[in-house]
Amino acid sequence: YSLELCEMWKGIVMADAESIKASSKRLGIRSKWMDERFPGMDLSHTLIAAMLSAKEWSVIAMQGNALDRFDSRGSQEEQRKALSANVSEYLNGIVDVLESCPRDMLLILKANDALRSVSSQLGGLSSDTFLITALASCKALLVDPKTTSRLSAAKQHSFCSSSLSTLSRRIELLLAYARVKIFIFLADVQSYGMWKAMSDTFPIWPSSIL
Repeated sequence: YSLELCEMWKGIVMADAESIKASSKRLGIRSKWMDERFPGMDLSHTLIAAMLSAKEWSVIAMQGNALDRFDSRGSQEEQRKALSANVSEYLNGIVDVLESCPRDMLLILKANDALRSVSSQLGGLSSDTFLITALASCKALLVDPKTTSRLSAAKQHSFCSSSLSTLSRRIELLLAYARVKIFIFLADVQSYGMWKAMSDTFPIWPSSIL
């Protein structure tokens, strides 16, 4: 369960719609209301992604997947109105998702809201909590042997294909991890300066040198 959630977070931050859809299906998340409203389109995963990120699906799946797309746009009042309108429009689908998702995810959804609220009150960006969660998710997927062999398990044709699939999987995760890490570093440089950003990114460096 926890690794599937990591997969979903990686998919959200990297704008990988297929990965989000696959993870939501493996978690058993389904909305009958969404299936009836959008027949044949299989869009249940768009709701859980929007609920986790508090962003519209159009933002999550934005082409070019710029990591700053999660930063707030407009005033807090405008954001509240937009969120309220979306909740009202998709309320029945949201109820379906909450009923079908693992019970532990209800706590995670609440924790996400609390963390975003604290970050906002402390002057942080909306993207901060997303990127930190994505970084931890990519790291968890990298260190767990089950996830690095997921693709090869589906392709048991030969030892060669299995090895290539595993290698491809590790490269995918490393690229995702590096992309998020670099974005956080550049954001820290802009906010705090080069030396502070480097000390946070490379904590093994003696602080006296910096």
